[in-house]
Amino acid sequence: MDIRQLEYFVCVAELGSFTRASIALNVAQPVLSRQIRQLEVEVGQNLLVRNGRGAFCSEAGKLLLGHARGILHQMERTRGELERLRGIRTDRIAVGLPPTLARSLTLPLVKSFQTLMPDATLSITEGLSSQIQESLVKARVDIALLYHTQPTPDIETIPLHKEALFLVERCDAPGSGENVTLEALAQIPLVMPGRYNAFRILVEEALNTRRLKPLMAVDVDGVGTILELVISGIGAAILPKNAIANFAHADRLRLRGIAQQGLFAQLSLATSTRRPGTLLQQETIRLIKELLSR
Repeated sequence: MDIRQLEYFVCVAELGSFTRASIALNVAQPVLSRQIRQLEVEVGQNLLVRNGRGAFCSEAGKLLLGHARGILHQMERTRGELERLRGIRTDRIAVGLPPTLARSLTLPLVKSFQTLMPDATLSITEGLSSQIQESLVKARVDIALLYHTQPTPDIETIPLHKEALFLVERCDAPGSGENVTLEALAQIPLVMPGRYNAFRILVEEALNTRRLKPLMAVDVDGVGTILELVISGIGAAILPKNAIANFAHADRLRLRGIAQQGLFAQLSLATSTRRPGTLLQQETIRLIKELLSR
C-alpha cells in the first residue's frame, strides 16, 4: 500500500467513476485501474464495486476511504511543515461558511487573516451546512461553521452562539407588528432552501409543535436569489439578520421576529476528529471566534 494508490482510490471513490478520476488525475485509465487492483490484492478485499453507472465503495472500501483521507491530509500537512522550514510558503487553511454568514464574515476574515498571517493562504468555501459538513469529513475544508448540527464520530463541534431567525419580507407586505405568530407564519408563502437546510428544519419543527406545516412558494438554495425573490413578491424568507448584510436592496426589506419567544439557530464551529490540528488551524479558529464576538 503506497500513497499514490491511496490517492487514486480516494479520487475514484469520491468521483464515483474511473473515467472521471482518470481525467482529474491526468492518469491513463488502465494505469489507474491497475493501481487500484494492486491495492485490492494487497488488502485482500474488493474496495470498489464496478457497474454500468460507475464505481462505488464496498464496505471495506468505505472503511479504507475514511482512513485514506486522514492519511493523505496528514501527508500534505507534513510536507507543508517541512517546506516551511526551507522558507517555502505552503501553509494553507480552508474554511467552510454557510451563505448567510459568508455575506458578513468573509471580508473581515480575509483582511484580518492576511494581516495576522501573511505567510499563509486562506481558502473559503461557501455552501449549505450539510454540504460544508460533508466537505469537512472529506478533508476539503479544515474548519467549518455549521448551523443546527450534531457531533458525529467524524467531527467535533464547539457551540458558539445562537442566532435569531427573522421573517424577511417586503416593506409593503401585509401584516404588522414586531413578531409574527406561528399560526400566521403557516399562512405566508415562503421562499426557502431545500428540505435539508438547517433553517428550514427549524421552521418545520417549530410549526410542527402546533401541528402546522409551512406554505412553500419555491425552494431555492442561494441566499441572494432568495432575497431577490422576496423583493419580487414571490414570498417571504426566514433568515438570520446577517443574511441581508451587503444586499443591494436591503432598504426594501423588513424583519419580523417569529413567535413571541423567537426562533434561534445554533451556530457551531466544527473540525475533523480524524485529522490532527495545526498551529495555523488554532490561530484561524481564534480569529473566527474574535470576529464573531464583535
